[in-house]
Amino acid sequence: MCETSKKSKKLFEEFSCTGEVLSLMPTVLKNVQKAGHLADFINLLKLISVDKFPLNNISFLLLLEVARWYSLENTTKMFYSDQCMRFWKVLYRLFHGKALRFMQEVKSSGQILNKSTSRGQFDPQDTNINFAVPDIKTVNNYESCTIDIPKQIQPGLIEQAIQMKPKTDTYVLSVDGKKLAPGLTKDNGDIDLFGYGMEDSIQKLRLRLKTEKDVVTSTRDDWSTMSPAEKCQKLQDIVLIISYRIKDLRLLFMKQKLALSKFHKEAGDDWRSSRFVYAISSTQAQIYQVRQMVKELLDVNNSLICVGASVRNQADVFVSDMQTDCFSQDNWITLKDQSSIPEDLKTTPRFIKQRSEEWFQLREKFKVTGSSLYKALGLDLLKNQQSHFDKVISGKKSTEEFSEEVKKRMEHGTINEINATATLVSKFLPFYYPEMKYIEEGVHLVNDNDQPYIIVSPDGSLGYMDTLSSSDPVPLIGCEFKCPVATEYKTPVHYEIPKRYVTQVLSEMAAMDVKELMYLCWTEESSTVFSLYAGLKKVQLCSGIFNHSIDVLFAGLKKSVCWTEESSTVFRAKFDADLWKLVTDEIKDVYLCQTPKRPTRLSERSKLISEKIEVYRKTMVTFLCEIPSVKATSREISQTHVNSPYVFPVVTKGSVDQSTENIELTLCNVNRVIDETYEICVEGRPPKS
Repeated sequence: MCETSKKSKKLFEEFSCTGEVLSLMPTVLKNVQKAGHLADFINLLKLISVDKFPLNNISFLLLLEVARWYSLENTTKMFYSDQCMRFWKVLYRLFHGKALRFMQEVKSSGQILNKSTSRGQFDPQDTNINFAVPDIKTVNNYESCTIDIPKQIQPGLIEQAIQMKPKTDTYVLSVDGKKLAPGLTKDNGDIDLFGYGMEDSIQKLRLRLKTEKDVVTSTRDDWSTMSPAEKCQKLQDIVLIISYRIKDLRLLFMKQKLALSKFHKEAGDDWRSSRFVYAISSTQAQIYQVRQMVKELLDVNNSLICVGASVRNQADVFVSDMQTDCFSQDNWITLKDQSSIPEDLKTTPRFIKQRSEEWFQLREKFKVTGSSLYKALGLDLLKNQQSHFDKVISGKKSTEEFSEEVKKRMEHGTINEINATATLVSKFLPFYYPEMKYIEEGVHLVNDNDQPYIIVSPDGSLGYMDTLSSSDPVPLIGCEFKCPVATEYKTPVHYEIPKRYVTQVLSEMAAMDVKELMYLCWTEESSTVFSLYAGLKKVQLCSGIFNHSIDVLFAGLKKSVCWTEESSTVFRAKFDADLWKLVTDEIKDVYLCQTPKRPTRLSERSKLISEKIEVYRKTMVTFLCEIPSVKATSREISQTHVNSPYVFPVVTKGSVDQSTENIELTLCNVNRVIDETYEICVEGRPPKS
């Protein structure tokens, strides 16, 4: 029991003598008798006199509150005992404001129109109440000394309620679920299922948000004291954070599109008059919001890699716009046309221009190519493996015809490779590999006892090259680009290397004898870059935004680029020697033995390769960044040497602003967009029908 408040002690003043009470009794008894309650009233007095009536009874206390109400000159002076306030608080919690309004009947109300009364002056004799009920605001703000439950209860266990219960008893916990309204995420709108939901718990999401913002804040605070290497590492970390946020939005966008299609199908043509009108309108607004935020995040990443290029002293190579001249990029080395290659180098596989007549002729001599490995191993369908076997071993003409849709996709990828390359050299390399150049590659061969048996055509490589030197550049990192056509319910760019491309990138790394490969997926708006590794050491992968198609294979590290009409993602992949041995052993057993036999079922080794590929994608590939995509232009002005197979850029260096003074403003903007993306993703789940 709490202590009686100071006000409750003064509720009843002690009489100096009993005479006053005795003088009141005749009139009291007369009035009570007139109302027909004399017998009950005398019975009450008798019970009180013999201490048989509980004076803490709530009905008795409420009666005293009514008496106090009518005893005042002004109802604004009314106050309430703790016992009665607890009663009204419980009533309000159980039945809300409707119960309070029902209990109080008519209190002082209305408006002052003719100034015949004064503001704040309310005579209780003008009221007609059953109970002296406090107003809702007073009840809502009331805090009992024995009940410490907050006014706003966050999702989760109500710890204060648990503390009020005896610890020796057993209880069953109940869960009260509430439907969320959009726009409440800053206070009470976050979905919290205590870690039992299908998605990440709200605690995990909030921890991720805090961790990301801490990285940005520490970078901003420590920027002036960090070394260039530390600055670049921090910027790469932040670019990756933003890239994952873009991925979240793209996945949400796919869900929203699917939900919108479902709603339209259910609602029919006259959806504005259907019960789905709110769901459709809300989802359409969310889709627009997501698209705008993706664009803003790509702009942020573009600003960050621009600052990073400046820190690397590569601001003159970095292109902030969405197009670049392919012969003005100092880090872009291409092969001459096949007819212009020096005679003594024309038959060197590495210098055979891809898609030239010589290139097609050389590929025809091999049973397996880098792009046909997946099919040749039977990793998609046994039927496709048999078809490949019949063609390369039995000499049967392939009856397979590509549909017009497939042909368009293949043509789209070929046309946009130059755009992927432009993205790589103008956005990604100045920040991530500032000293390296992109070098176009022709053909590389995989040998067994000096006998070539697999031919691959990497999109390019990264390495060091002196344009004045006559020596051939040594590949250090491989490059592979993909430019997928956007489909209805898939993200436009890759956020992991598709399973069907793993054997291709492994073969390119093996042929160039490199340990890593960069995989770049290109779309018109942005690009993603992945890094693949050939060795045992794991290297982090990055996704980048590119506006140009890129053909890049790095000897030692192969970079693969994937293109779409929105952006580019970049990955880094490692070379897996054990997985590659399984692949080559299977190819030799099926296609290079003395009497090849047509497969009638998938071999156990092929099944093992398929399982190992899934593990490879999770452990040997790292997502690096998603960045805006670039498109390539050409002024057809270049330079070369007569004895060289390469074409070199003509670089016109202009005045480039390499200032990083706005980094604090940029990083503040980063925290803002991270917050906004979090809010969109938490509250932006499509509504249920």
